[in-house]
Amino acid sequence: MMQKLLACVLALFATTVGATTFDAERAKALKGDYTAQRNVAYGYSALPYPGQDKNPTLACAWRIIILKSGNAGGDAIDTSKQAVYCGKLPPAEREQAEAQAASLLKQIK
Repeated sequence: MMQKLLACVLALFATTVGATTFDAERAKALKGDYTAQRNVAYGYSALPYPGQDKNPTLACAWRIIILKSGNAGGDAIDTSKQAVYCGKLPPAEREQAEAQAASLLKQIK
């Protein structure tokens, strides 16, 4: 009985924490936080946070942002991932991702 109660409490805690994690991570990403930008991009492409849907176009947009936002942490891995995730998109979606990236870059402080 105690194990079931503990499991329920942990699940509730994970859900509560996870529900705010995407919003918090996105807010940090929009402030220029390199790690948060990578986490948001990864969420859109692979393992979304609770409240975040997979979205290949936004995954590409955030990969573009990582490279164009002037982060000192950007490296060859980021360049490679941008090529992979953006390269999977049809041309019209790639253009949409570039437009979204440009718009989001204006918001980054």
